[in-house]
Parts: sequence; structure tokens; C-alpha cells
Amino acid sequence: ARTTFADIHTLPAGQTMRVRVDGVHVARWWTLPIEEPLRFRGARDVVDAFNEQLTRAVADRIAGPSIAVSMSGGLDSSSIATVAAEVLRERRGQARILAQTIVFDPLVPDDEERFAVAVARSLGIEHEIIRADRRRLFEKWEQPEYQKDEPSNDPFSSITTDQFRRAAEFAPVMLSGQGGDAVFYASHPYFYDLLRRGRLLRFATEVAGFTLTRGKLPPLCLRSSFRRARGVQPARAALPSWIAPALIREMQLEERWNNYWNDEPPVHPTRPQAYNLLQNNIGWQRLNEYTDAAAMRVPLSYRNPFFDVRLIRFLLRVPPMPWFAEKELLREAMRGRLPELTRTRRKTPIGIDPAHIWMTRQSDELCATIASAPMLESWIDRERVSAAIRSHERTLYDSFLLSLPPGIGLWRRGG
Repeated sequence: ARTTFADIHTLPAGQTMRVRVDGVHVARWWTLPIEEPLRFRGARDVVDAFNEQLTRAVADRIAGPSIAVSMSGGLDSSSIATVAAEVLRERRGQARILAQTIVFDPLVPDDEERFAVAVARSLGIEHEIIRADRRRLFEKWEQPEYQKDEPSNDPFSSITTDQFRRAAEFAPVMLSGQGGDAVFYASHPYFYDLLRRGRLLRFATEVAGFTLTRGKLPPLCLRSSFRRARGVQPARAALPSWIAPALIREMQLEERWNNYWNDEPPVHPTRPQAYNLLQNNIGWQRLNEYTDAAAMRVPLSYRNPFFDVRLIRFLLRVPPMPWFAEKELLREAMRGRLPELTRTRRKTPIGIDPAHIWMTRQSDELCATIASAPMLESWIDRERVSAAIRSHERTLYDSFLLSLPPGIGLWRRGG
């Protein structure tokens, strides 16, 4: 519920507020339900039912004769573009779509363009490549139209703002594939739970069936599940030493940091991780705040079909295996609709965060920003931050966290 401002709070997702003479009352009014698993006659029925849900989710979010799509070249956003093209052709006889792909090549080895171009050509839609390899950290932040209501943890936010501006010239709505990783998240302890409950025949049947039909073992994840069952936790990053002790005490950061890394207790019987990601991740609330038309200062409605509640409830009732092993359900639904190059593509995150590279190149500039922002002294140790920015041992995760202090300093300066 916290915001950057001490006396301003935000209403958490799924909650309602009533103001009465006896005070302010906040209560949860909605939560993602846990429902009985669906039963299907066969694999084709599962795929057909999913296609119906996905098509409805996309169709309900299309307004007007044209739309923009933020299309990375990955499976999720490419599938949204495909369904959108089908819906528009059925409605209007043509698919007037502008697909936009952000690439950081050659700064960072990046294959996105190849996959995205293949999809755009297959669908016959307009396609723009946004070259971001020369965009510096915090570029254009001094300009009023690029400033945000609250500090952003995205040092490349000017790229997104320019993307939204261009999209708004083309259409009033932009679709994206955000949420795909969450709604299709595999249930990692699924096979371990079968063994733990003594479901040996079910375990053998599902492993054998997956192996015979796909020519490889399913993601068993037994080793990690056994380790977690014994209480062995994976290595976790330490709370940054450059945060001011007074802020750590005031904000209870030690406790919040540990809670962030701790596993949430399983609630959903078959897909606990996916359920927790969707129900409890405040990142989705922040995403919607960040991409809101008023916050972006761009007349564009940013919509995410994978967050359609009807679609999410359906997916949480689908049997975990084989449908959520490497997004099997989405891959089957896109068979014959997406180029095989993209449909069979495995998830390959970008090799290195561009911000990590630019932080090294801009270290003097970023340290100067820290030095010239005395208001940061109550939140951070400015000397330690500068030393961490210049450190040759800085990790990718360190770079991600270290973008916050200069971002806050620049935001305060702009305000």
C-alpha cells in the first residue's frame, strides 16, 4: 500500500475502501478462486477450449479498426498478435496492426528481431523495429513529458514512452503478452508431490506418456523439490549494504527483504506457484500503474489479454501435465498459426542486461548524480553507492538495484 510519498497510500488490488464517520475501512472484496479441475475427453478438447478462451480475451480488448502490439518475438506476445490478426480479419476483412519490437543488438546479442520479423511476415502486418542499443540510462528524464509521478525502476523508460507515443499515432489500444510466463508457469513440484503421496502408477504413467509423445523426459524437478522439502534454500542476495540503517529500521526492510525471497505457502492444489504469482505479486499492480495513459502522458490504453480473469480461472483448472511443461498448451494452440521458428522457440532471456553495460560506461555520470543529490543521504550511503557502481565485481542483480538511487535523485531533480 506504500507509495513514494509518506502520507499517500494506494489501495491494494482486490480491496475496497469505505469512508464512514467512525473511520476508514479497507477490506478485500475479491480473490482469485480455487475451483475443481476440469475434465476433458481428449487433448483436442483442451486445446479447443483454450483457443476459445484466448480468442475471447483478445477480442474483448480490441477497440476500433486498428491496434498496436508490443511484440518481442517470443511465444507469448507473438500468440497475442496472431489471435488479434484473426479477430480483426473476421470483423473487418483486414488486420490493421502495428507490431513493435525493441532490440538491443548489437550492444547485447539479441535474436528477437529474427523471430519477430518471421511472425510479422507470416501475419502480413506492419512491423517496426525500435533500435535501443544506443539509449543511455535515464535518457530524456530531464524533459517534463518523460517524467513520472513516482520514481521508476526502469532506467530505459524513455524507450517505452517513445514506443507508446508512436503506437498512439496508429491506434488507441496496445496489446501485449505480459502475464504469459505467470499464467503458463509450470508446477515444479508436481511430480515430487505424486511421489510424496504414493501415486506411483500416476507418476509412471505421466512420465512415460510425456516421454513417448515428445521424445524427451518432462521437467521432473525432483532434485530441487527434495532439497526444498529438507529445508535447503537456494542462495539469496543480501540486503544491499548501501541502504541507510535508519531507513532499514523505519521501513522494516530486513523483514520485507527476507519475505520477498521466502517461498509462499502453497494454496492451489495443482498449480501453487502460478496461483501465488497471479494472486500475490504486487508487480502486476505496479505494471498497470506504470503503463496507465495518465502516467505515461500518452493517449493509449495498454491491455494484457493473458490477465483476463475468465482465461486465468480456466487455466488454473487445466491438468498441469503435459499442458504447462514449457507452455505446451500455448504451443499446441498456435500450431499452424505461428511460424514453426517461433512456435517451437524455447524461452531464452537476453544474455546480459543492457543496463549493466551502460552502468559501467556511465559510472562517472551516475556517481556525479549521486554526489549532487544531498536529499538521498537519509536513504542511502552515497559513498558506498558510488563505490558499488564503479566496482568490477558488480553483478547483474547489483546493477538492477543500483539503478534506484540515481533514478530517485534524477526524479527529485525533475520534480
